[in-house]
Amino acid sequence: MTNLAKQKLVRMETYASFPYLIEVTYEDENGVIHTERYANADTEKTYNGNTYQPVCFTAVPPSQDNTTISDGKLTLSTVDDSWVIKVRNAQKRMKCVFVAVIDYDENGVETIEEIETMSFTLVKARWNEETLEFNMLFDDRMNLQVPRDVATVLKVPALG
Repeated sequence: MTNLAKQKLVRMETYASFPYLIEVTYEDENGVIHTERYANADTEKTYNGNTYQPVCFTAVPPSQDNTTISDGKLTLSTVDDSWVIKVRNAQKRMKCVFVAVIDYDENGVETIEEIETMSFTLVKARWNEETLEFNMLFDDRMNLQVPRDVATVLKVPALG
């Protein structure tokens, strides 16, 4: 974040919004990888050269302290069934890059700056007629189950 954005946050000199941007990547049943970008805003947002489409969603970012980062939640509106079809057709877990930004006007130019970016794996999809909810798993690498005969101290010295 630039010093100008930090000053605006501290001084609250200007009107600003704090939208979330998400980039969801998934592989369909044909092996085609799709990347879709959404902003929980009223209009399209352009950030880092990519256009984020306005979509009604809420995100609960993970809580953090000095020792842990919890999982978050992502809830999308399911006015149509396109998201349910995407979930059912996904061959691997969906990935989500979550970006919290500050969006402000600087001399008539819309400026969007990153506050924080985190990457998640979307797990435990649940849906009904109105919403689709995912848990945003912060780190799934630590949950890997490796058989003892494959990963021994002799074969993988880092385990020792």
